[in-house]
Amino acid sequence: MTTDTQQDFFGALEGYYLVSILEGLQRAGVLIELRAGRPVDEVARELGFDSVMLRAVVAYVQKRSCGVLLDNGAGFTLSETSSDLLDAPFLKHLLDQYVGAFGPCLTDFEQVLADRAVGARRVNWGRHALAFSGSDRGATNDLPLTLFAQLGIERVVDIGCGGGGLLLDFAAQCPSARAWGIDSNPAAVATARHASAAAGLADRIMFCEGDAFDVATQLGPEALEGAQAIAAFNVANAFFGDSESRGISVWLHTLRQAFPDRFLLLGDYYGRLNRDRDGASHRYRRALLHDVVQVLSGQGVPPADIDAWRQIFASAGCTLVKAFEGEHDEVAHFVYLVQL
Repeated sequence: MTTDTQQDFFGALEGYYLVSILEGLQRAGVLIELRAGRPVDEVARELGFDSVMLRAVVAYVQKRSCGVLLDNGAGFTLSETSSDLLDAPFLKHLLDQYVGAFGPCLTDFEQVLADRAVGARRVNWGRHALAFSGSDRGATNDLPLTLFAQLGIERVVDIGCGGGGLLLDFAAQCPSARAWGIDSNPAAVATARHASAAAGLADRIMFCEGDAFDVATQLGPEALEGAQAIAAFNVANAFFGDSESRGISVWLHTLRQAFPDRFLLLGDYYGRLNRDRDGASHRYRRALLHDVVQVLSGQGVPPADIDAWRQIFASAGCTLVKAFEGEHDEVAHFVYLVQL
């Protein structure tokens, strides 16, 4: 084994320990206390931890975590740099999603490899809801909100609404808006309902728990007949497993039956593991990580480019009207405007 290979392997091993410790600190409530500027010893006493042990692991993270934790002389605090990667909310999102939500798929690795359904059952959907509870607001909603305004859309159904960020921003932007959100994750629906009530928008936005393949049953006639557009962001990537009854084509046919001739605003990411020859593995590190998470959790890897999506839309009787593509955080994203 060469020296470079040894260093690469040690870096991966060190990263495993760092992420595991960071996720534990996040889950235990330590990171949020450090971000508030509280001393480690005080945090240890309040949470019932050994102060010497906590101080040691926090010091290790500070020395080896590329600036996630800072030593200001008086104690440790969570970094507030301008970098997205080191921004505290983004760090929380990564830990909740990849370690908290999908990490259990690695715990029972052999069983997951033997049976895809095991991985799907191991996902912690409560942590998944937390991962997106504070990350789906702001600039990520600019494009769909602009399209809604340009198309004169005032009534929207959001499938896979998560914490409700898109519909909350939509209702705030459009005083005449009426919207319905549906998500299979009860924790996410609870978060969305709380947020809409806090914003005084509960009379214009309805959130419900339900299956993306059965929206016609779970949404009332007002939504089915009145919705002008359907939004589905980071939803379709889950429909590329080995279940034909829950595949992407079946889902699109279901939407066409429930919302004929309406617009579908579909946002997701391009998979990388399914590219035969890909020399950009470093450029798309996060996409590759998410691909393997998709595989382990039984969701499968989504298509790699727009041509594959055109074929999917054509086979389902849908029309791709316009495509918006871009890259961010080592992931190639898209938003498609589709006529159902």
